[in-house]
Amino acid sequence: MRRLVVRFRADSDLVYDQPLEIHWNDGHPASPETYRRHRADTRALVQTPEGIELRFFPDVRADVRFDGYWQAWFVVPVGGEPLSLDLRRPNATDLDIRAALFRLPAVY
Repeated sequence: MRRLVVRFRADSDLVYDQPLEIHWNDGHPASPETYRRHRADTRALVQTPEGIELRFFPDVRADVRFDGYWQAWFVVPVGGEPLSLDLRRPNATDLDIRAALFRLPAVY
């Protein structure tokens, strides 16, 4: 699976600071424009000895939806089983949903 890797210093602010390096996991370089295009993709934040890495997974896709029967929000990967976000408010904000998504364990 192809992955975009964006590396920052350990003390960087990931919102405002520029990355040290942007590349694909196969070693090919990537541009800041590529990073901007993929910022909304599925990602993982990883602390490494060299700093912080954001690893983006452009091929991982899922829908997030509220299930009226279960009265809960779920993430549903394409071709996969729904995962509960343990969020039960139908009027949850985008921020609430994003926080719940980041709390999910991710295995790649």
